[in-house]
Amino acid sequence: MRGFTSRIGVISVAALLAMAMPLGSAIQAASPVTYSMGDQIVPAQMANMNPFLQTGNWPSLFRYIYNTLFYFNPVNGRLVPQLAAKGQWSDHYLKYTVTLKQGAKWQTGAPITASDVVYTYDVLKNPLADPYGLWNSLRSVSGHGQQVTFTLKHMLLGLPAYLSTVYIVPRSAWIHAGNPVDNLNRHPVGSGPFEFVQYRPGANIVLKRNPHSVMGVPKIQYLNIIMYSTAEADSLAEQKGIVANTANGIAMPAIPTLLKNPNNHLQKFPGLMNFGVFMNTKRPGLNNVDVRLAIASAIDHQALITKGELGGVFRANPGWLPSIFKQYLNRKVFSSPAYRFNLSRARNLLHKAGYKMGANGYMQKNGHILDFTYYEASGAPAQEKEASMIQGWLKQIGIKTQLRLATWPELTQLASSGQYDLLQDGFVLPPDPLSAMSSMFSSAATAPLGKNTPGLNYTRYTNPKLDQIFARIAATTDPATLRSLYDQAQSIIAQSAPIALMYNVGDHMVYSTRQFVGYDTQYPLNSPYGLLSAHLK
Repeated sequence: MRGFTSRIGVISVAALLAMAMPLGSAIQAASPVTYSMGDQIVPAQMANMNPFLQTGNWPSLFRYIYNTLFYFNPVNGRLVPQLAAKGQWSDHYLKYTVTLKQGAKWQTGAPITASDVVYTYDVLKNPLADPYGLWNSLRSVSGHGQQVTFTLKHMLLGLPAYLSTVYIVPRSAWIHAGNPVDNLNRHPVGSGPFEFVQYRPGANIVLKRNPHSVMGVPKIQYLNIIMYSTAEADSLAEQKGIVANTANGIAMPAIPTLLKNPNNHLQKFPGLMNFGVFMNTKRPGLNNVDVRLAIASAIDHQALITKGELGGVFRANPGWLPSIFKQYLNRKVFSSPAYRFNLSRARNLLHKAGYKMGANGYMQKNGHILDFTYYEASGAPAQEKEASMIQGWLKQIGIKTQLRLATWPELTQLASSGQYDLLQDGFVLPPDPLSAMSSMFSSAATAPLGKNTPGLNYTRYTNPKLDQIFARIAATTDPATLRSLYDQAQSIIAQSAPIALMYNVGDHMVYSTRQFVGYDTQYPLNSPYGLLSAHLK
């Protein structure tokens, strides 16, 4: 999915060791300034390197090659200017003008101008490139020289946060490449701290440092991203010192072994990623709120955190909004015992919905038992273990589930088209509290079953009252009023339970200081900022 990065590779650790870590003609394996990072990456994720597309690529690649106007730091929840030097509101919050940093250049050395930013946002007029529906709020994007003005149809205080989700591309490289959403972008050119060098199918992706980087020039000369078939293989590579870090977390069962090495350290923090069991609210049974609440009550969050994720994740908010948005978190919902693990409460909710326990051990009504197909990610040990745990809890309250494996990209397609009953997955949410909720639960972000959603409302949940609250939040600047409205929205989501929350995670990664030091722990250590100052001991 677009959130928790789709990952499964095509080369095992044993094969990699037998190959003596060939990194291609671009670099030598023994290069003292080559930083090797591992990840699970399915071949389908390298079908394109187009930052506008939601599928068919490995999204983590873009953060190294491209820049956004602002960067949202998930460690502390703050926006950091990236290509932008500053931004300023005017016209009663209907215009937002961004001034670009002086001297910002593309990796080719050509200057970055307002026309590049305008072109990038014009591409988003195609809904396939605009998952958050930004053009539902934008009236126009115009620019001259080093200034870009975003004119809004209505107030959207979260606009600067939205601007941190869009990678800026060079107009000159894209304008002649045909339809931007059809561009495979085989040799991406951006302004990020690392330039694309080559992709060796099934082996690795090689990047080199960009001497023109507006973020500062990395001390690492080459970034070598090695592809693995499983999370276990990725973890074993880190255990053997083949990679110093992982691009997207790690196989949780490997953490205790990895941390026995005094050179290995764990960074973890809550953030924008929520994991949960998505419930298709248009399916029979799941269209009943009491059935959904029963499923949510049957999930032992603490067991998932301690046994499934070995303490590397955090409790999620039943009202969906991640705790990183501290000032808007509904603490009553977050701490309410009504949304904790309670099998007795779950059974009572099913009885309230009209279901009775049958002789076969499953709840039934009108001759039909509660029987759902449950999709989960393949090649992800912790996810598979957690799905089995949840299946067991659901059986205890009389719900039958049939587990089905799917790759991360397949999960995306199943969710988007609505071809599922229950689907376990995670999402990295927009770094704006309103869009973090509205992108998942707004009526405008969903579609009828069988049609792909224009947004991320894969549960097909609709609630006119919640839509009205979202609209009021978008039109409000008063802090007290905003807090009240956010509280109401979280209460409605918790009471409706379109998603049975599992846990929240910013990231959990083990990194090695055996060869490299100088990581910036104020940022995720697998981000360009975290790696920018990393250097050999």
